Amino acid sequence: MLHRAHPEGMIVIGQPAHARLVGNVARAWGRSPFAMPPHPDETVLAAEQHEIGMLPWEIAPTLNPATGLPHAYLELSRSDHLALWRDAGPLMLTQSRYAALLVSCHGVWIFSQYERSPDDPPERAAVAAYLHRERTFQSRIRASLVAEPAYRDAVRPPTLRQSHFVFTIWDRIAVHACYGVPVPAWGVPAVYRWDRVPTTEGIMPLTLSFVAPDRWTLDPWPLTVGELRLVGEGRLLRDRYSNGTAMRQALIDAPWVRWESVIAPAQ
Repeated sequence: MLHRAHPEGMIVIGQPAHARLVGNVARAWGRSPFAMPPHPDETVLAAEQHEIGMLPWEIAPTLNPATGLPHAYLELSRSDHLALWRDAGPLMLTQSRYAALLVSCHGVWIFSQYERSPDDPPERAAVAAYLHRERTFQSRIRASLVAEPAYRDAVRPPTLRQSHFVFTIWDRIAVHACYGVPVPAWGVPAVYRWDRVPTTEGIMPLTLSFVAPDRWTLDPWPLTVGELRLVGEGRLLRDRYSNGTAMRQALIDAPWVRWESVIAPAQ
């Protein structure tokens, strides 16, 4: 879950809801010289469903006793977070090998690059086991796709790394939109810059900047629409809770709140 501040409490946004917005960013991507990765339909599928492993947990989230709220995803223990990503690739495999490959790549990126290495030896072993399993999974899927001319180039390691890098850009844009304002404690700065974005004209920088609440700019403009309105919803929790049962019931009863964040070209 993501936690979005609200004057009356906290809006909790499910990770799959965030992923849907990643898919919306993906659909709008590709204004020249920025290019859509290979196999756009399956790439968008991966983007909008990459949190598929979180679905069971989102139905009955765990309580963070320090906040009295459901755990935000960055507050989960490493073992709990790993458990929620364990089946993401295989679940996606029921729909698309290529989408499953991209989702698995994202999981490996999260636990090998995005998150710091755990200090606890059992957690380090669990991360190592997860990474080994995912890389084995990826090798098997890549081998099956390499045999097909339509996918051969797309799954070559340099192309696959580039496609996943663009995927992470979409993910970051959607994360900023979900929070609406900079929240450095959650890794949401006012300015986020990618220095080496692949385009048809070579490598270019791209900068995401905060302008006002729920308004962000991208420079240069990589989207095929004049501006992108990302509309999401979450449940408003007005209180803090001392036990998980009370929190989960409150979540069921909580009112839904819709919000909108606009991504626009820089002036």
